[in-house]
Amino acid sequence: VSFLAGGLFWQTGLRSPKSPEAGLKNDYYELIRNEIDKKDMKLVANSEVNVMYPYTVQVGSYKQRDSAIEVVNSLKKLGFDAYSSMVMLDNIGECYRVEIGAFKNMEETKNFIIKLRSSIRFSGAWAKKTPYAIEIDNFDSEKYLKVKESELIAIGYSPYTTLDISGKAQSTSRLLIGAFTSKEQALYTSEQLKKDGIEHKISER
Repeated sequence: VSFLAGGLFWQTGLRSPKSPEAGLKNDYYELIRNEIDKKDMKLVANSEVNVMYPYTVQVGSYKQRDSAIEVVNSLKKLGFDAYSSMVMLDNIGECYRVEIGAFKNMEETKNFIIKLRSSIRFSGAWAKKTPYAIEIDNFDSEKYLKVKESELIAIGYSPYTTLDISGKAQSTSRLLIGAFTSKEQALYTSEQLKKDGIEHKISER
């Protein structure tokens, strides 16, 4: 199926968001879950200190937020840690990138892409260095994290989490929005969050 993304088409194994066949069957979800090692899909840190995750995998880009969110939700049903990043691009305008994961280095990222392409036939998947994100807050309570996450989703954002264990006796969860190549690229989303009254900061991830 081809998705229109910023004037280009990405060939994927997912149905088009506008297709009457949108979504994949549950048995296919289960097949993919069994084929891919779950540890390659988690946005979590290991026991290292000061671990950063500056790489991600981009699988598409959309002019409409709803189209991007629909693909994100389809990928989440498959077990992937997918999210959307809102950016403003020259000659294109506002667009929404669909991305998966947060990885420590390019090798991990490329290994994940190999599994991704072989499992759900995403030919339009590529590794990117995106060392910045919008940080909403750190949480040591899963309950409060989920409440804030739900609030953000309700107003159209696509949050995700990583573990923050740097210099702490106990790890906390960082609630993030977006993955950006520079602080400047993150400013557009930052301005939108300010308008919505959401406290945040631009951080390395």
